[in-house]
Amino acid sequence: MKFSVVTPVFNGMPWMEYCVRSVADQKPAVLEHIIQDGGSTDGTAECASKWESVQYIREHDNGMYDAINRGFRKAQGELVLHLNSDEQLLPGALDKAIRFFETHPKVEMAFAYALVLDICGELLCYRKTLLPDLLHTQISHLCTLTCATFYRREAIERYGLYFDPSYRVLGDAELICRALRQGVKMAILPEYTSAFTITGKNLSNDERAIPERIRMAEQAPRLLRMLKPAVKMLHRVKRTLGGVYSQKPLDYEIYTPESPERRQRFHAEKPDFRWKEEKVQQ
Repeated sequence: MKFSVVTPVFNGMPWMEYCVRSVADQKPAVLEHIIQDGGSTDGTAECASKWESVQYIREHDNGMYDAINRGFRKAQGELVLHLNSDEQLLPGALDKAIRFFETHPKVEMAFAYALVLDICGELLCYRKTLLPDLLHTQISHLCTLTCATFYRREAIERYGLYFDPSYRVLGDAELICRALRQGVKMAILPEYTSAFTITGKNLSNDERAIPERIRMAEQAPRLLRMLKPAVKMLHRVKRTLGGVYSQKPLDYEIYTPESPERRQRFHAEKPDFRWKEEKVQQ
């Protein structure tokens, strides 16, 4: 089963190097890593040229989501993952995804677990997930991370699961809402597959998210928008019952500024589920 990883980038070094290495050391039978570069001037092209598995495309795009769409359309793999330059795959991640889709032939999109790290590689929090809910995603937030979202390519084509480039921050939430409305068959892959680094340049706190959140919420009926506190409380109950807030000690291996050519091993004795960015070292 061939796998395609799509990475949009614009001046993503040095994190781009770690991202590429984390894909290159995966062991699926056939792998392509498509890097869509919107015009980097920081050494991204030189980084990509070192790896046989990388298909490097440098062309003007209309932002991150447009770049991902371009990569999705070029992808030849049966399975597709979108991985940003500040994200990494954990060891064996693609093998886990392949086995999951092979044993669940009707699943078209799968959501795995992810780790959120500081720039030194230390764990800030873990992100287990439940299947996304349309109303909660519209009026609150998306509970999944794109770095741990796997697609069958035929589902992308069948349902038109391309990002709306008019969004700049919340395009992932809009796409998932569309997939939910269309009845895309989703499932949870209960494994940690990916790591997301809080570099200080992520989109999570981008001010452009505010009008986009309003735009998303307006798609829900007004009466249900008024019930937002109840919707959020129900979501927390579901997460509690689903074991999302429980995690034993964790070991993981990633590439870091201290160890850029070999995965560095970390141990988290008391992993925390709460999203934190205050530990970022600027």
